[in-house]
Amino acid sequence: MNKVISVTEKRRLSEFAHALVTRARSQPQSETSSELPPLTFTSGVSTMDSLLLHLTEQRNYILKFSAQISAQILTLSSTIDRLSTEVAKVAGEVDGLRRERETLQQALEDAKQEMNDVAEAVVAGVTQQLEQQMEVFGPLARAPSSTETEASGL
Repeated sequence: MNKVISVTEKRRLSEFAHALVTRARSQPQSETSSELPPLTFTSGVSTMDSLLLHLTEQRNYILKFSAQISAQILTLSSTIDRLSTEVAKVAGEVDGLRRERETLQQALEDAKQEMNDVAEAVVAGVTQQLEQQMEVFGPLARAPSSTETEASGL
């Protein structure tokens, strides 16, 4: 049964199958099928043998195609699983980097606040020392100097 079907035989087989379907649709279920139009092949192969050969070839093709598709689906599935794992890994790294960035930003804000507090304390200390020195040197600056008193007292 390893015969190649010619185009003419395929056409006749197709017409035969079409006649089968048409007759099945046109007859009620209770009626028995009457004779189908005769189908002859030039090579002497019977109609049923040709039909079976054609269906077997189609079945084999479908099985091969199905196996190829299954293999491709498995390959894609494993690729998707691998990529999903990598995406989850990268997402974890991104989350870690975000937490690290937030920690660094908080540390920077804390350092700025501490620097501002220290600067305010230094300014307050310098201001207090300046005020104390002004209190000490203030009366001296307001009192006339001895040379001024001598010059004016003449």
